[in-house]
Amino acid sequence: MTSHNNVAKENGDASGRTLKRENPHKYLLYKPTFSQLMVFLASGFKELPANGAMLLYISADGAFTNSKHPQDPGYDYGGVVTNSKRDPEHTNKRALQLKDMHCFYPGDLYAFTRKPLFIVVDSDNSPVFANMPHYFGQPLVVLMSPQDTPPQFHDQHHRGNLFTLFLHSPLMGMCLVSSLCDVQMNLWEKCQTLVDRFISEASRLVTRGRSIDPSFLQFFGDDFLRLLTLRFIFCSTVLRAHRAFKGRQFYPRCHPNLPEGEVLDHPSLYAIILDLATTLDVSHLFYDTHDLQ
Repeated sequence: MTSHNNVAKENGDASGRTLKRENPHKYLLYKPTFSQLMVFLASGFKELPANGAMLLYISADGAFTNSKHPQDPGYDYGGVVTNSKRDPEHTNKRALQLKDMHCFYPGDLYAFTRKPLFIVVDSDNSPVFANMPHYFGQPLVVLMSPQDTPPQFHDQHHRGNLFTLFLHSPLMGMCLVSSLCDVQMNLWEKCQTLVDRFISEASRLVTRGRSIDPSFLQFFGDDFLRLLTLRFIFCSTVLRAHRAFKGRQFYPRCHPNLPEGEVLDHPSLYAIILDLATTLDVSHLFYDTHDLQ
């Protein structure tokens, strides 16, 4: 059992206080059709309290487009595949170049930005959600997975998607990219202390940053959304520091952007990741401070 102080610390709250709240209504959909997905989104939207926010977590394969002249970023750059069904009425109409009706496009979410919306997309086509417009001025944050992983990690999919693993357990994500399968309990607890220190420091940087988009700060009032954001920062810092992850296609993204200098590449966060790598005896897998100069 985890103590309240430890829960608060992992959320980046060094004071040890926790805020009680009602358990939010949740829907779990497996390969929904477009109509099913929209019905449940509308239901969740309707049920939101006055000070509530909707969290949408999408884990799906990318649906890519061959559009030669894309104009609408909401639909012309593809989306994610929610269901493999095909409408029989559309099978003989390829000449019309109809879009896949079961592809979920960023534009499908525009109507739901009338209320605060927090989106997590784990997909190889996640960047298409990077240009969500603020039509209604409400808080909007999108956390997006890397488009790809280095070849040596492709056979790890049976353990789950790397991005989701980092958001579920940052230390497990660190161990996976370090090819560590067995960690002694006392070492795990020591490393978890470093992860907690990272989370607290990242929280401090976000709340005190001058260039942080207000959407992040408005969602920071919710302990779960704050924790997702801080674990996203941990994931980003680890992958940026890892020697095998060379290229922006291997880094997670977010919308609005978090400033690199103030948060994602901050020296204090990088130092904690190097301490963690040294504790796990995998520092050779990560760039040291001299490599970054």
